[in-house]
Order: sequence, then C-alpha cells, then structure tokens
Amino acid sequence: MQSYVESLNEQEFISNTMVQDAVLRNLEIIGEASHNIDKHFPEFVEKHNDIPFLYAYEMRNAISHGYFNLNSAVERH
Repeated sequence: MQSYVESLNEQEFISNTMVQDAVLRNLEIIGEASHNIDKHFPEFVEKHNDIPFLYAYEMRNAISHGYFNLNSAVERH
C-alpha cells in the first residue's frame, strides 16, 4: 500500500480517486484480517501487543460502514 502513495504529495493523493480507493480497500482488508487473527489466534495477539489489531479493525469498520465522512478531507481542499 505504501508504494501506492510514496511518490504522491497530499494534493496528488486527493486528486487521484483510484489511489484513494486502493488505499481504503487495503485498509479494509488489513482490518478484517486483524479481526480474524484476534478471533482465531488470541494468544498471538496477546504475544504481539505492540501491533494495534483492534485499532485496525475499528478503522475497517469506520471505512466500511461510513461511520464518518471519508470525503471531508478531500472536500476541504
């Protein structure tokens, strides 16, 4: 995912909806995977408490369910 944005500045990112969609989709996938790891391998999550599994899943929920308007940053520019 980093390779999608590493050559872009903020304005280029805001202007490129395809890259935005790709980044958001990857965040959804990471969040869902984090939830599944937590659900099926809680001992792994406990052992690796430096990885924000819950935060990743909460971000996935925010993106997937529209808990906040993802376009608000883009609309301000």
